[in-house]
Amino acid sequence: MVHPYRTLRVIRIEEDFSQAFLLIAFPFYLWLSSVFVFLVFKFIVLRFFSIPVFWSLLFQSIVILTTGFLTLWCGYVGYWLFYYLKVKRRVKKELG
Repeated sequence: MVHPYRTLRVIRIEEDFSQAFLLIAFPFYLWLSSVFVFLVFKFIVLRFFSIPVFWSLLFQSIVILTTGFLTLWCGYVGYWLFYYLKVKRRVKKELG
């Protein structure tokens, strides 16, 4: 069994952009699932059951922290992708 995500170094060497897409899309999937869970909790559970406001605030803070973490992750992967494409363009210009 092979792990679906490869390291950034292997992706850079093999130029496997499908793996790079998975690394970029993975934070979006995590964020989307956390927002979905928050919305289900907020609109279904809090409307039909008497749950303290503490749980709503806890879920809101979890969604905010998750959004911040995943934004940093996307920024890191985006920076790496930009740097890689910049270096690749420079090497191609020098060689050719």
